[in-house]
Amino acid sequence: MSHIRLGFGYALTSEGVKGAQYKVQVLRCGSWQYGEDPESGFDLTESDLREIVSNFKAAEKGVDVPLMYGHDDASEAQCGWVKDLALEGKGADASVWAYFDLTDGHVRRKVDEGSIKYSSSELDLAYVNPERARTTGDTTPRKVFEGLALTNRPYIKGMAPVATVTLTERSEKPTTVPEPTKPNTENDSVSVRLAEQERETEALRTKLAERDRDIEAIRKDGLRRDNENRKRLNETIIRERCAALKLSPAVSNRALRLNTLLCLGGAHTVKLSEPVRVAKVRLAEGESPSDESVDTLDVMAEVMDLLQELPDNLSQDAAKANLEEAEDDTKESGGESEAIKAAEKRFAEDPKLNFRIVLGEELQKRGVVRLGAKKGDR
Repeated sequence: MSHIRLGFGYALTSEGVKGAQYKVQVLRCGSWQYGEDPESGFDLTESDLREIVSNFKAAEKGVDVPLMYGHDDASEAQCGWVKDLALEGKGADASVWAYFDLTDGHVRRKVDEGSIKYSSSELDLAYVNPERARTTGDTTPRKVFEGLALTNRPYIKGMAPVATVTLTERSEKPTTVPEPTKPNTENDSVSVRLAEQERETEALRTKLAERDRDIEAIRKDGLRRDNENRKRLNETIIRERCAALKLSPAVSNRALRLNTLLCLGGAHTVKLSEPVRVAKVRLAEGESPSDESVDTLDVMAEVMDLLQELPDNLSQDAAKANLEEAEDDTKESGGESEAIKAAEKRFAEDPKLNFRIVLGEELQKRGVVRLGAKKGDR
């Protein structure tokens, strides 16, 4: 029989040592009968106890040893962890003490008030480490400490009670249990995590750079679209102003070309529909830039004033010239004036019409002189 649970009658004491809160005597040398079968008896010598303690510190089982409330394997029965084992005494007086923490407040109160005093150990006297057996072929059985339970009905009597740890014991360095299948891999794990974090950080940098490029492309596309819209708006305004001032097609085209030049600058170009602030021209060479002041200009008005000063601001269309002459010839006739207005309206609605023919038709409707007739011919 290798796997046994021993109800040693060791009373609990709330003296936590080596980082634990409590300690209790769990094993001692002697011959023990386990159950009614005479073959179930076993002996524990100082050598056996020393092996049990050594295997605990070497994490032979590969897991932390649980502290249970009674011998119940259910997860809810666990109330803490065995932090360390220590061998005390020599020869026949040798014994093992367990140092443990309590994580269950209800059980802790029972221990502190003395409602629970004793412990029961769980041993495997012929444990074979499967990892070692698989990798090295070593199948040597070893004695290991598997668990500890708090109970008031231990099988073996005469053990020391639970006690709390003294301040001196608390100052000692607690025993740590390494991962048996990953010996000394803590630094390697940290390095792996750091490498993963660095890769994630680099991936984020790449995504941010791509996003910045996308934002810049969107910004440039927005500026291009805005500039196109300004150019179209300016063209509409220019055509309306040219029509209102009766400027010739040559002048209108010149204004449209000027608009194209103004819009070459992109987002910093002006809108002809809005006034702009520009620096006044320096009147004296001695003036410094700080002496300059700012004017608010109506760009469209300035452009049209300039265009009207050009020689070809006069109509180059013969029909329009005849219209001016016809206006002089028909000043005295209200019907003639109405004919001219009607012809202008039709021409504005459809510039493809021949203005002279349209005017002649309107004059004939009103029974007035034909287009091109002289005053002496009336």
